[in-house]
Amino acid sequence: MNLGLDGKTALITGGSKGIGRACAVAFAAEGCALHLVARDETRLEAAREAIRAEHSVAVHIHAADLRD
Repeated sequence: MNLGLDGKTALITGGSKGIGRACAVAFAAEGCALHLVARDETRLEAAREAIRAEHSVAVHIHAADLRD
């Protein structure tokens, strides 16, 4: 599917697993650069490496807890 997102940037919270990671993969497949935010840096690093291995996009990770 081509949504015309090539070259755009996506910020995804909860991007290390589950629905957030699935969204990250979908945006990467569309050619978006990614900024993934989640609490667990180890899982973020694993997500970054998996996405980079499959898609040629920039993936930046940010370990942060966004809860109030």
